[in-house]
Amino acid sequence: MSVAMPPCESAEFLWERYALEGREAFEKGEVGEAEGLWRTGFELAEGFDACDPRRPASLNNLAATRRRHDDFPEAETLYGEALAAWKRVPDWIARMQVELTARGMIFHLRLELKHRERFIALGRMENERLAEGGLAATLNNLAELLDATGRGPEAEPLYRHALEARARSLGPRGEGLARIYSNLAALYMTAGRKRDAAPLLDRACQIRADPSPSGEARFAAEKGTKMSDARKLKAAVYLTPLLRRSA
Repeated sequence: MSVAMPPCESAEFLWERYALEGREAFEKGEVGEAEGLWRTGFELAEGFDACDPRRPASLNNLAATRRRHDDFPEAETLYGEALAAWKRVPDWIARMQVELTARGMIFHLRLELKHRERFIALGRMENERLAEGGLAATLNNLAELLDATGRGPEAEPLYRHALEARARSLGPRGEGLARIYSNLAALYMTAGRKRDAAPLLDRACQIRADPSPSGEARFAAEKGTKMSDARKLKAAVYLTPLLRRSA
């Protein structure tokens, strides 16, 4: 299934649109619709820089639809390609344009000019941390697939890696992190490791009872006609879904 692309929109904005609409369809259980939208996004992403974060996001999303169709071999291949692509994203971040926020006070403007290179370096570090949130989503999703196909011992370290990366990227109280805790706890319950599962379930409940403000909500509220490098990265991370563990 393909989606017709309105000629008035650029590929940059179209990718974000299809990624968002695909996720909404996927969450409603409309997997075929999501796959069509995400496949069009994937085709658009092939025209982006080889290290652009929207490439691994697109691969992850296609893998998620293959997983829902129980096409496990194809999904695993796509997740593997997505992980490899996420590892190339730091090269893109090293070249991305870091925009300095203009301050109202002349003092702050002068300070930014004086320490411009340091501000840019700090901005790149923050972007590298943000990108880890997308990597964590793909790690979680591959782990979920491995667990569902009876490969729990392979899945466990991926879940652990996903927890570390997601917390480092988006903080210790995000819904995505709670989902990974729940997935790993389910793996332990299936393996008869109830003592290992209990603290993970408790942590997931604590996060959901007192979640941190959602970066995704702030991203969705941002408006503008300019597609900055920062928005491209945010779109890739926030529009990459984390799958719940299923049979």
